[in-house]
Amino acid sequence: MLRTLALSLVLTLCGQVQAAELDAVTSAVSAGDFKQITSVVVAQHGKLLYEHYFDKEGADGLRNTRSVTKTVTGMLVGLAVERKLLRADTAVLPNFPELYPLAHADPRKDNITVEDFLTMSSLLECDDDNQISRGNEESMYLVEDWSRFTADLPIRGFPDWQPRPEQSPHGRAWSYCTAGVTLLGPLLEKVAGQSVQDFAAANLFKPLGIDKVKWQFQPKGTAMTGGGLQLRSVDLIKLGQLYLDGGRWGGKQVIPAAWVQRSIQPQAHAREGYDYGYLWWLQSFKAAGRTVQSYGMAGSGGNKVFVLPELDAVVVITTTNFQVRGAHPLSEKLLTTLILPALMQPSAQAADNTSDPRLVEAAVRDYIESQQRTDPARMERALDPELAKRTYWQAADGKEFIMKTDAAAMLKVARHYNKDGKKFPPQPRVDIKILDIDQRVATVKLSADEWIDYLHLYKNQRGEWKIVNVLWQYYDTSRQISKQ
Repeated sequence: MLRTLALSLVLTLCGQVQAAELDAVTSAVSAGDFKQITSVVVAQHGKLLYEHYFDKEGADGLRNTRSVTKTVTGMLVGLAVERKLLRADTAVLPNFPELYPLAHADPRKDNITVEDFLTMSSLLECDDDNQISRGNEESMYLVEDWSRFTADLPIRGFPDWQPRPEQSPHGRAWSYCTAGVTLLGPLLEKVAGQSVQDFAAANLFKPLGIDKVKWQFQPKGTAMTGGGLQLRSVDLIKLGQLYLDGGRWGGKQVIPAAWVQRSIQPQAHAREGYDYGYLWWLQSFKAAGRTVQSYGMAGSGGNKVFVLPELDAVVVITTTNFQVRGAHPLSEKLLTTLILPALMQPSAQAADNTSDPRLVEAAVRDYIESQQRTDPARMERALDPELAKRTYWQAADGKEFIMKTDAAAMLKVARHYNKDGKKFPPQPRVDIKILDIDQRVATVKLSADEWIDYLHLYKNQRGEWKIVNVLWQYYDTSRQISKQ
């Protein structure tokens, strides 16, 4: 079944080709190879390529995707930040004077921020992966007041064999804590002056045309923001598409682009093979000889929403594999063995040109942000191996200088240049303007406060846009040359 995510988009032959290749998903899931998969929905270039339901609930079935809800909570926090109701660095517990005095009182608890809960890195002793952790979610479900449960947790200890936050990647010690995300629900209600479900309906779901939603609720009445939100599979894919498109839907900015970017950047190291953003899982997959980066939502049982920027695709897998051991790897196997190879077909990617501007901009952002964030993998993804870069300076006496750089040198730049965090500000102002896209060639102009770039890109046979040439020059060349 093929449908578009937005009425302005139309289906193309490449979508039909890919949909046929995805029929293998139907056969494998129906045969029970992946246990109790209830639905699989795949979109690429803004179009639904594959939509199949394997239970009696069908397209209108509300899927309890468990902790996928947490990522939706991060979206709601972003909307509250945009409306100046919150900041990422807002201290959480001082907003709950009714919970004081706190058990295990400690001044560090008063400094726990919204961002700490978004990144699963508060100092509270709270670990759902540890059955004897005082903050394990199963203990929370036994009591009536979940906010007090969280606020009364003690500070976590760090014995010698466990790295402290300052010794951990991104300066955060990660542990999966549902209780912290659950407390964000009552916080949202306090600052917004309305219920979580009403705030979500007005500001997130209505703009996306999502009108069928079922929340679960805490014993005290607040919507459960740590899990249990039920949505249709096609509405889950809308949420992934929203972030793939930088927070835009139907030509309107629903979630600020800056919040989207912060949310999907590594903020903490979760476990081997996984980084963590603002309640987004960041991981890479190997399929068909390639490594594909993703960010995604995940819930118990292997429920998944994968966003795949390189492939301009979103994949939803819902399941009832709640009692199946290895449910998450099972869903990921379905993705890597059957879905990704179909999305990576050269003819399909190269034939579609409706998403070229977005893919060109994504490659350019990889080029910029890889230098800011010391992320050579993103630089490598953006560049053609035969990159030629020329940098121009001019001294006060009029003498010109030209520096030549290749792809290997640019990877070194991405790895080392901003390692101290001082070469680029946290949010550098860089304007991106696509000057021209003609078939498989594009020209892009970058403008910053002190320099200007012209980038030339081409689209290879796999449909990937690669930077092949960069011309770079300072505005105030006489001043800048004196610094060299």
